[in-house]
Amino acid sequence: MRIDQYAFVPARDGIFAVDGGLPSVSKEGGEFIDLLAVLPPTRFLRVAGHAKVAPEHYVRLRVFEPVDSDGVSPDEVDVPESMRPAFGRCVAELRGTPPPPRRPAWSEPGWHEEVEAWVGAPLEQIRLWPLSAVLGNDEVVFKAVFPLFGHEPAITEALGVPRVLR
Repeated sequence: MRIDQYAFVPARDGIFAVDGGLPSVSKEGGEFIDLLAVLPPTRFLRVAGHAKVAPEHYVRLRVFEPVDSDGVSPDEVDVPESMRPAFGRCVAELRGTPPPPRRPAWSEPGWHEEVEAWVGAPLEQIRLWPLSAVLGNDEVVFKAVFPLFGHEPAITEALGVPRVLR
């Protein structure tokens, strides 16, 4: 299976682009982490769109936190046809359209820094998906859950995890 992955990265006055297009990687069965190698320092936030373009060929548009880089106008960026709807939604949000109301908090810029401030330590992203986010370091693991799973801290505490912060 081949996966082409594109990055939507907000930057000053626009978005980060490479040679007139979205930063991208193409790989057989690739993970998003490969895309981080072609970006300035940033954090991954969410999948903004995906499409099946052939039986064994997929494309994904992934959104990353803003970078401190000169941006180009999204109107000037070459975008593959299969990514245009998702790209359009990202541009609309960049220009002020509110995000969908059910989007998890961990999919928004600044959330990771808020968690690090609350925990009082730097944290690496371990797992991020629509139902939860897991961050951690050598001493602490932080998990945020979708509201439906708000009972998880009590269950984790009952299982004997040494210390659960709420």
